[in-house]
Amino acid sequence: MVAAAVPLTLAIVFVVMEASGKNFDRITLGSLILALGLLVDDAIIAIEMMVVKMEEGYDRIKASAYAWSHTAAPMLAGTLVTAVGFMPNGFAQSTAGEYTSNMFWIVGIALIASWIVAVVFTPYLGVKMLPDIKKVEGGHAAIYNTRHYNRFRRLLAWVIARKWIVAGTVIAVFTVAILGMGLVKKQFFPTSDRPEVLVEVQMPYGTAIEQTNATAAKIEAWLRKQKEAKIVTSYIGQGAPRFFLAMAPELPDPSFAKIVVLTDNPEAREALKFRLREAVAGGLTPEARVRVTQLVFGPYSPYPVAYRVMGPDPTTLREIADKVEKVMQASPMMRTVNTDWGPRVPALHFTLNQDRLQAVGLTSNAAAQQLQFLLSGIPITSVREDIRFGTGHGTRGGGYPA
Repeated sequence: MVAAAVPLTLAIVFVVMEASGKNFDRITLGSLILALGLLVDDAIIAIEMMVVKMEEGYDRIKASAYAWSHTAAPMLAGTLVTAVGFMPNGFAQSTAGEYTSNMFWIVGIALIASWIVAVVFTPYLGVKMLPDIKKVEGGHAAIYNTRHYNRFRRLLAWVIARKWIVAGTVIAVFTVAILGMGLVKKQFFPTSDRPEVLVEVQMPYGTAIEQTNATAAKIEAWLRKQKEAKIVTSYIGQGAPRFFLAMAPELPDPSFAKIVVLTDNPEAREALKFRLREAVAGGLTPEARVRVTQLVFGPYSPYPVAYRVMGPDPTTLREIADKVEKVMQASPMMRTVNTDWGPRVPALHFTLNQDRLQAVGLTSNAAAQQLQFLLSGIPITSVREDIRFGTGHGTRGGGYPA
């Protein structure tokens, strides 16, 4: 009877998930595993209460009614308290919350469904399926005067009589458990077992997209020679589309490129990552900073180890950051050490002669548009076809689609 409550509860959960549009994925599966040990608690309480009351002389109907009237409210309170423990995940306004929010909803749905099953379905099964239970002579106290209860009573008396020894043993075991936790590898969001390899190519800020494309082409050419690389896809000037929930696409940047490489299996992925890192360290693309990684579950963290340097003077900040960078580079456990400011980029500041501009019929805004047209191009037209959207850019040397 108790075992029958589990599949019925899971069936209710799956129906609610389908109706609410929640997918069956790793998070929802993990949530059901967390809740699995709690799904039978309410049913066990209901059946135990019925058995005890039948041993006291109640008939089946009265025993089931007593189980409902005396346990339904306390069980509901305990169920809601357990579900509330997962509430921060459900309402967290963060990347981690986006990924783990279903944990609260699935656990809550499962626990409430188990309570409904325990107070409605389980008593019905008890009425129909419980064997005939004879009334125990001697009343309520006689029910617990059995061999098992007496053995437990003697054990409990022994523990109470030696409370300091027992307390010391518990403290010692707890201390060993705490020390042992230091040996357990901690990883809140594990790496994915998907076979993709992600290659991030960062050129110096301000680099033209043509140069970024040329650098990415070098890496592509190297990748296509590797037997592990089955499909190589490059995204120049922006990140890849969000084809994975925990992935955060990079914003448009002409100095950035991302290459997605599909391999056959995780073993091939790791081998390709290792060789590509060696090739980059050997000078494959010295003009760019190349980072080789893979997909992870949970919030994306480009650089797991980071130090923040704060202060009012940019020059002093760079000096301190350079010192920190050298210390990190000296560690054999570090790779791809860099600063988020990047190297200094030369810039030109123009002071326009307004008299000469007016003489040729131009304004400052018109001159700025002409300069942008000559250096990087400007949108000149757009084409729409169904859901596709293409933009034509005009430059002095011609045009290219973007």
